[in-house]
Amino acid sequence: MRVLPGGSILLLLWLLAVPGSSAETGSQVLPAGRVGLTITETAGLPRTHVPVMVTGETVLRITGAAAIDTRSLRLIPVGGQPVPLQVDEKDGTGLYQAVPNHHLDPDDEILWQVDLAPYAQQRYYLAYGPEALPDTPEDNGDVTLKENAPSGSHPYHLLLSNSFLQAGIQGNEQQVYDGRLKGCLARLSAGGTDLVTYGAPGMWGPTQAGVDWQRLPIVVACGPIRTTVAVVAEQVDRAFQREGGTWTVVEATRGTLKGQMYRYFSLYNHLPYLECREMYQVVKASRDFSASFVFPFRTAPVSPLERGDTLYGPLEDGGISALKLENKQFYQTQYPFSGWFGLSSEKLARGLALFYDYEQALFVYGGVIPAHLRQHLGDKDAWITSNFAVTYSLPDMPAGQVSGVRFGLYALNRENGEAIRDLYLSLWGAPLDLKWGALEQPEGGD
Repeated sequence: MRVLPGGSILLLLWLLAVPGSSAETGSQVLPAGRVGLTITETAGLPRTHVPVMVTGETVLRITGAAAIDTRSLRLIPVGGQPVPLQVDEKDGTGLYQAVPNHHLDPDDEILWQVDLAPYAQQRYYLAYGPEALPDTPEDNGDVTLKENAPSGSHPYHLLLSNSFLQAGIQGNEQQVYDGRLKGCLARLSAGGTDLVTYGAPGMWGPTQAGVDWQRLPIVVACGPIRTTVAVVAEQVDRAFQREGGTWTVVEATRGTLKGQMYRYFSLYNHLPYLECREMYQVVKASRDFSASFVFPFRTAPVSPLERGDTLYGPLEDGGISALKLENKQFYQTQYPFSGWFGLSSEKLARGLALFYDYEQALFVYGGVIPAHLRQHLGDKDAWITSNFAVTYSLPDMPAGQVSGVRFGLYALNRENGEAIRDLYLSLWGAPLDLKWGALEQPEGGD
């Protein structure tokens, strides 16, 4: 990740060593061991730059190592050179740490990306040791970070960018613009088109109106795979409710929470994909807590009558629903059976897909245009947005633990329903098969 100059803001940055040879030039430090890993594509889907994540708990259990330095980890294809690897450290807290301890903890996340053809297989060695290996030449991927002093046209503190997306993250702000929200995704642009703008910020829920997001955004993890920015709300103590929106959004929002809240926004290397998480560090919470999140956006800044949008969603029988503006219908279901929506304009080659954890969801809703806005369609209606909404249930959030929810936002380019479904399966719904092999002494070891 590269940091570009911009406005004044405190950034807590940490750079992870990118994998290199297990026997670095001029160094006598060698990995203590290595373990085989075979990754297989089993869903019949092509995988391109697909992130793979394993936890520190898995690696510690497989290796039996008493201590592993995160800077010692190297992922090496059999017969090849090490691939870019990243460790996002939580250090036993359940929350990403801007200043890591470099000790592999069970909740740390080890990440890399793979390219696999349908049903293909790739074999690796994961090398590890108790001491840090020398840094290797950095492969920072294509994610950049730019600081910004918020203004009416650029209403965000940090801008995450890659070759596909720009994501503006808004933290706390002394000047509130027309009551608009804070602690949110204030802009999402693809190919020069704003999908999410500050007038209708994405990634917000029932907690937003009553929570004081006190801090500016900070970078809590960066490397060759993804860069993650956090906003924080401290000393939250209130009952949540929602006003406005569909029945799905309003009636299902309930519960009390005391503790801290975190929102994480992660932009991935070489993908038009942004992952959003809301985490709760619980002091006390009601057992019936549920949270609704609404994502307002538009495929293009033109009239809905000109966009030619189609709303796609999964059906229980395995089919795909396809709704247009003229259908005057919505996609809504209770206890969904697959975790994706997509609104795509083939005419404009723009769109957005939402991925979510459907097993945790109570209700989902998608609409091309909200019903109460249809009567306003006219010459000056380019501002009108479409909506995705998801209500998550968190029935058991124990005191002293971290709980949360996550979403994925994927920028589309003329994909139809089948293609959107395959994107969801590739990134969320059909994980790659990982099989660990035997422990080995690496070449060059004692």
